[in-house]
Amino acid sequence: MTGSDPRMAQVHADRGGRTPLDDMAMEALGNKELLARVQQNELDGNLLAIHAAARTGLEEGGANTLYLAIGFLRWTEAEKAEAVHLAPILLVPVTLARQSVRGGFRLRRHDDEAIVNPTPAATPQNKLRTARCRAGRDPDRRQGY
Repeated sequence: MTGSDPRMAQVHADRGGRTPLDDMAMEALGNKELLARVQQNELDGNLLAIHAAARTGLEEGGANTLYLAIGFLRWTEAEKAEAVHLAPILLVPVTLARQSVRGGFRLRRHDDEAIVNPTPAATPQNKLRTARCRAGRDPDRRQGY
């Protein structure tokens, strides 16, 4: 659904219970694709940099350093604190691969085990007073990732 009229999105949500973006994301997942909120040339540059860094980490350090973060815990140290911290909840090891320079990237699961991020569990409970789990949401809409 295109256009800048927010009423169109509201009508769509009222009819189906989901936003147009949710429906687009579900359709993309059905096609084994992911959506990104950046322009294609910026996405290509970011993916190339991530691919190179992950490959270098694997070649030089012998360990996979690329993970897909699923779900985020958003928390502050005090109720009225300005600084908001984000911690991924589940980390799934992945690799980026492509067939050719002109071909797109494919995100594939790496052989390593998925891990639950130990950082939120190790944080003292008094620091997590205002913690809220925001799984399934874009944790930082400013960056558009």
